[in-house]
This record gives sequence, C-alpha cells and structure tokens, in this order.
Amino acid sequence: MKKFFFLTPGCFDKGGISRYSRYQIDALRNVVGADKLWVASLMGKTTDSFEESFDVDYSGTSNGKIQQIKFALFFIIKAIVHRPKVIHVAHINFSGLVVFIANLVGAKTVLNVYGLEIWSKLSRDATWGLKKVDYIISDCHNTKNYLVDNNIRRDEDITVIWDCVDIEKFKPASLDKLEQLAIDYQLPAKSEKMAILTLGRVSYAAKHKGYNRLIHAYAQLDTDKFYLVIAGKGDMVNELKELTVDLNISDSVYFAGMIHEEDMAAIYSYADIFSLVSEAGDKKGEGIPLTPIEAMACGTPIIVGDEDGSREAIIDENGICVASHDQKGYLEAVNTITSDVDTFSKKALEIATQVFSYTMFLEKHKTFYTALKN
Repeated sequence: MKKFFFLTPGCFDKGGISRYSRYQIDALRNVVGADKLWVASLMGKTTDSFEESFDVDYSGTSNGKIQQIKFALFFIIKAIVHRPKVIHVAHINFSGLVVFIANLVGAKTVLNVYGLEIWSKLSRDATWGLKKVDYIISDCHNTKNYLVDNNIRRDEDITVIWDCVDIEKFKPASLDKLEQLAIDYQLPAKSEKMAILTLGRVSYAAKHKGYNRLIHAYAQLDTDKFYLVIAGKGDMVNELKELTVDLNISDSVYFAGMIHEEDMAAIYSYADIFSLVSEAGDKKGEGIPLTPIEAMACGTPIIVGDEDGSREAIIDENGICVASHDQKGYLEAVNTITSDVDTFSKKALEIATQVFSYTMFLEKHKTFYTALKN
C-alpha cells in the first residue's frame, strides 16, 4: 500500500515549482521508499517539457477544469483505498482539498510554499488549506517570515528547505561545449567581452523578474565590453526585442529562446554574470529562485534583487544584491564583479556545492520526515 502521497501541479515543465517537485519526489523516494510513495501530477508532459523522462503514478494532460476534476477524483479514490499516513502537496491551490480528504482518512498534511502565491490573492479554499495543513515547507526564510509576521502560521509550523541543484549535472562546461552552444543558439563565440545572462519565462506573468529594467540598465554599459543574452520564451519577447531597437542596442542583445535541458549547464557557464533582479509586491516577487543557484553551480557569479527570497542566495562573495529600481547600484554591481570575476566565480561554485547541493536538500528532508514519522 502507498502510505505517502505527493500531489503537484506539475513536474514536467521547466518552471521553478516543477524543478523543486522533481528534486523533492526523488528525495522522498529515498527517504520513505519508492514503493510506498504515490505521485500525482495535474499536468503531464508536453513538447516544452524536460527532455529527460520522469516517472509518476498519475498525470493529467492540462490545467483545465475537467482535468482538475479528474485529478481530484482520482486522488480521492486512491486516498480512500490506501489511507496514507502523509499527504504532501506541492502547491497551495491543492491544500484545501488535501486537508479535507486527510481529515477523512486520518493523514498528516505537508504543504510547500514558494513565495509569490502566498502574498497574492488566494482563493477561499487555498486560504483555508494554508491555515489548516499540519506542516509547511517553505523554500526560503522570506516566505516563512511573511507567514509568521502576518499571523497566518506559527514559526514552529514552518521548516525552511532551500531549493537545490544537482552539482553532478550543473557544473562548469568545457570550451568545446561552449563553442557548440554558441553555434546552436546563434550566440557570439566567447571572447574578451563579458556576457550577462538572464534566463526564465519571458512572459508578462513574470514581468516582475525585471527584463525591461535589465535591458535599460544594459543600455548604459559599454557594448564594446559587454553583451546581453536573454534565454527563454514567452509572450513578452517581441516587446523586449522592440525595446532593444528603440535603445539602439539590438546588435549586442541576443535572444536565445528555450534552452534544452542538456544545454543548461553550458548556457550558465557561457555567461560571466547571471542576472535576476526581481521586484516584490502583489503578484510579484520570488521565493528563492533556482536559476541563480544553477548558475552558481556552473561557476557564474550572480546579481539578484534584495526585496524577496532572492537575497538568500547571496552568502559570501558569490554575487551581489541590488534593489530592483536602483539602476546605478546595478551598474556598480556589474563593474564590481567584472573587476574580480575569478574570485566571485570561485566563491559561487563553492557556495553552490556547500550550501545548495541536492545532498543537503536530501538530508533536510530526511530530518523533516524522520521527525514527522515519530
């Protein structure tokens, strides 16, 4: 019988929640046993999904209403049959349903929270579920502090487990790999110029990640010394391309499109600086984003925002925090890193290995679930 359930909106797309879910599912299979864990994903694999296969017990086809009903019914039936000890839910939108069913079958409940959805408007059942789940795993202290400071949950109910990176997969790439990457994604060959990279969903829904602000800041740098790479796809790409034309920098800004998973370590290694300066507020902000951590694991120093969980990725001279609208501060950060890029690069790799490795992630889940089972 499956005594541990894990429900997630997705673990196939390349978004941050899906990546976190994949690492967490692997960790739980290690901790509680693969034969005892039942995994359900609302959304299944699409053409934009991870190229690598990933096994789950149930997956739907979309996020539509009919699929949501099917997903819920399948979960309810399985829970009644297996009567799990623990139901672990990877998104707050499932929390109300999970709490209701857990009460029926006598299961403990665990909820992942990541940031943005917590301080944005929640549905009534999600709000209820957030208050009623037994335990919460937060991806950063920033999100935990929001819940505690606003008297939504107690400090002792929440465990912080930072996102992680597979350092066997994400590591500095060889020169041959970088040369092939430049050819495949129509990027300049590596030279004395410094490459600034940002990577993520280039969409209006993710506008808080600061793509516009990054382009405006880059326009003030010396294009004889720097160029900018924007990787990812979305409905905002055309607007950003037009902006580079308006600012007369289109010749030194490259839109790489979606990066294949097998090339992720190479694109991070290709960059001299990784940039993600997000803005916090209603429907804006990050927990601790995974992309800067992956970049660090490839030896690339980072510039992140100081308004949300992003700042927790800065632990030593592995990068610099700046305020989202501090353009002068951003330019100073770029110049500081490039003046001693080798030191920042070495420290980025060290922090990724010592603090954000999957090994650390796994150990924290072992500690959490051992206490939970006792």
